[in-house]
Amino acid sequence: MNSLPPVTIAKKIEREEKLIDLIRNRPCLYDKSVEEYKKREFVDNAWQSIADTLEPKLTGLLQNYNCYN
Repeated sequence: MNSLPPVTIAKKIEREEKLIDLIRNRPCLYDKSVEEYKKREFVDNAWQSIADTLEPKLTGLLQNYNCYN
């Protein structure tokens, strides 16, 4: 049995909108004309910042992901 509380569709949409806003505010993740787009350190820091903002418990998630890339 799943012990996690059910997540409503509204809550999922809210989380997705927050993620979109966080990414939109970090053009180094998607805008090739931005100098930082080409710099791995800026991109990694941007993703880490997003992870920390969305769910502080996920700090370190990118370190796990990066070990596979």
